[in-house]
Amino acid sequence: QVRKSTALFGQTDFDITDKLGATVGLRYTWDRSYYRDGYALLASDDTFNPATSLFTIGHYDPAVGIVPRPGVRNSGGAFTGRAGLNYTFDDRTMVYGNYSRGYRSGAYSNQGYLDGVVDFAQPEQVDSYEIGAKGKYLDGRLNVTAAVFLTKYRNQQLEEIVGAAGYLRTAGRSTIKGLELEVAARPASFLR
Repeated sequence: QVRKSTALFGQTDFDITDKLGATVGLRYTWDRSYYRDGYALLASDDTFNPATSLFTIGHYDPAVGIVPRPGVRNSGGAFTGRAGLNYTFDDRTMVYGNYSRGYRSGAYSNQGYLDGVVDFAQPEQVDSYEIGAKGKYLDGRLNVTAAVFLTKYRNQQLEEIVGAAGYLRTAGRSTIKGLELEVAARPASFLR
């Protein structure tokens, strides 16, 4: 498969006040994919002679040799971006909130085709939300970072194994929820 992607994007970070900052980014992606010259066969002898092999993709013509599957084209595109706010308190503790949308282009499943099917996995889209805080305390000897996040996928691309063949599939909708807490302390100069 041949996949081509072109994008136009920009992002800016700016201060709204001396304590409140913002990030805004936007991107548009154009994708084109083309599946061509694809063939798969199960060899019938040790010489891998195409004339005596069973093809699952394409076929063998004695006049021209191996005839691949006809080409298939797909195209698409998507707007993605990011928006975030952060606020820094007098003690240098920062709280923030971010939203971002990601995109992964569609692709052809090109593993072992035992059933003669060439699947196209639809483009994947992900919306990510995160709220968190970061701070340094006790003269920098204690660092605390905490975050809560929610990630929502549409058409999440996953590898599915069916028998001996692998396929690129989409999972419809899926969600990841979680929280993270990181605490790093340096109670003495020799101990962290």
